[in-house]
This record gives sequence, C-alpha cells and structure tokens, in this order.
Amino acid sequence: QEHRVSFWITKSGRSRTIPMTERVKEVIKLPPTEGRRPKGPFTKLSQAQFRAIWNDAKAEVGLGADDQVVPHILRHTCASRLVQGGIDI
Repeated sequence: QEHRVSFWITKSGRSRTIPMTERVKEVIKLPPTEGRRPKGPFTKLSQAQFRAIWNDAKAEVGLGADDQVVPHILRHTCASRLVQGGIDI
C-alpha cells in the first residue's frame, strides 16, 4: 500500500493503516539528520523544566497535591470542549 503507514501497537490494541500526509512524505525523503527537530514553543524545554513549570501552574490554581492532574488531561479537556462546541472529532 503506497503512501500509507501501518501501526501495529496502538492504544486500542488493534493495528491500523492510515494515509501519509504530504508533510510526512517530505520528512521521510530528508537525510536522517535534517528536518527532524520539532518546532514549537516547548521544544527547548527539558522534561525536568517542563515538570517544574507544570507543578508551579498546578500549585497556583490549588491543584498542587492532586496526582490526577497530569498534562495528558489537557488533551481530554480539549477534545470534550471541541465536541461540546459541535466539532466532530
């Protein structure tokens, strides 16, 4: 299957095959050291730096001791709000 990528290990436990985006096709064509560095506002933070910022933010809103509040929870919140706003995800 040309221009498709398969994942055998997934959260659902089922393999899946999806089409490659144009960006993925471009990156695959690059030499191994080019174009691989992520871009964005948080890419220069180490894991320790991110964790310190995250813990400070939790403490500031009174959730410092709550171990259930993890960065991944933001993904769920975003998805829930998109659905509530009528966006099909």
